[in-house]
Amino acid sequence: MIKYVTGYVLSEDLKRVLLIRKNRPEKQNGKLNGIGGKRERKILDEGVGDEHELYAICREFEEETGVKTFYYDWTHADKLYNDNFELDIYYCVSNKFLESAKTMETEEVGIYDISSLFGREDLMNTVEWVIRKILFLIENKVKSL
Repeated sequence: MIKYVTGYVLSEDLKRVLLIRKNRPEKQNGKLNGIGGKRERKILDEGVGDEHELYAICREFEEETGVKTFYYDWTHADKLYNDNFELDIYYCVSNKFLESAKTMETEEVGIYDISSLFGREDLMNTVEWVIRKILFLIENKVKSL
């Protein structure tokens, strides 16, 4: 099973979100998605295991945006999984992180108005659902699932 993390940074007024335009894998090429990637395998005291998802989102976010975050900056929104993959979804609300982010690798990061985002053809199929869920969690002050 492949394990992934993805993160969504929203503005403090909840009107903007940071997304990345993917160029890999092929099925995501040209699509907007949350920022993230695969959890790495690590050598632990107990043997080899998967990187903790909070450390993975911090690492992936910094690699993709140049912005250093810490585990306490992120809130777990949901987990999607099947027999082949597991995806932990995180969010944070921070104008500082949103406005400091820049493209660090070959995939472009950008700030998008949430009000004009839904229904776009260039969104990965889960992005609209994830953003709506995050907004629901924030507006209803649900901290974690």
